[in-house]
Amino acid sequence: MKKTLILAVALTTVAVLVAAQSNPRVRTPRADEPEFVPAQVIASVEAPYPHTSIAEGTVVFEVTVGASGQTEAIRAVRTIASLTEAGERSLRGWRFRAATLDGKPVRSTVVVAFSFTRPVVTPRKPGA
Repeated sequence: MKKTLILAVALTTVAVLVAAQSNPRVRTPRADEPEFVPAQVIASVEAPYPHTSIAEGTVVFEVTVGASGQTEAIRAVRTIASLTEAGERSLRGWRFRAATLDGKPVRSTVVVAFSFTRPVVTPRKPGA
C-alpha cells in the first residue's frame, strides 16, 4: 500500500511538472517585463449565513483595492437575493495589502467568492 501511494504521488508530481512545461500559458517572465504582485488579504471577516435565508449558493464580488490598500469599491458580480448583503457586509471588514507594479503600490481588482450552505438544524427533544 505504501509503495503504491508513493508511486501515485511521484507520478502525480511528474504529471504536474510535465503539464506545466507543456502549457504555453505558464512561462518565466522576462527581465525587462514589469513585475506585478497582486493585492493580498491581510485580515478577513467570515460571512455568516443569514438567519432569514433559505437559499444556498455562491455570491461573487469584485473588490477595487486602492494603492493605499483600502477598499475603494465593492461590486456584486453574481448575486443571490438573500445572501449578497451578508457577503458585502463581510467584505467591508476585510483589509488588503495593495498590489504592486515594479515595487510601487497600485490600484487593482480582487475577485472574492462566498459559498453559502444552509445550516443543519436539529429539532429539540420535548422537555430538553
